[in-house]
Amino acid sequence: MSECRICLNSSNDSALISPCMCSGSIKYVHSHCLQHWLKEKYPNRYKTMPIKTRGCNTGLKCELCKYEFQGKLRFLGISGILKKLKETQALIYIILNVPVVLYLIYKFNYLLRHLLNVSKSHINLIKLQSSGCKKIFMLTKFYIRFLLGLLPVAVFGASAPTIAYSTMVLAKNLISECQVFEIKSISGKMQNQLKAVN
Repeated sequence: MSECRICLNSSNDSALISPCMCSGSIKYVHSHCLQHWLKEKYPNRYKTMPIKTRGCNTGLKCELCKYEFQGKLRFLGISGILKKLKETQALIYIILNVPVVLYLIYKFNYLLRHLLNVSKSHINLIKLQSSGCKKIFMLTKFYIRFLLGLLPVAVFGASAPTIAYSTMVLAKNLISECQVFEIKSISGKMQNQLKAVN
């Protein structure tokens, strides 16, 4: 009877896979045991695997036979996704951040337009003045008001992309948490072909 080389349990034979070139008593492993072992052994690589992986290659090799594990990226089932959403508060932050970002963009646009309109009318008033001293005084006053008006525009203008970026990062992390890289089992025929090549 075949048993998993990690947990040494032979129960649930249907869940056993042969993911590499190893043979004999170490040929089989439970998919979930292998996933857990890879996550513990290569935490950084395993975390970035859904982003960096192209095609079937994982970049992770068997320590014994040095065969690179093959697999495919898939989303968890509905129950798995709901479980992940329950475990994390990322979705709540994403939902709350979207209206905040939209409001900040609206406020930034409103304040900038208002500042430009007020500035335009002040410049027209300054142009109408004939006295040089009065022009200098009004111009100084205009610059001070313009700088004070520019401060909230800058605050709203800087806040919107910052919060939008952090929301995108949260969404990206949440999507990657709802994905799993499923290691493929290789057939005996494939193993023989690979052994013949090597």
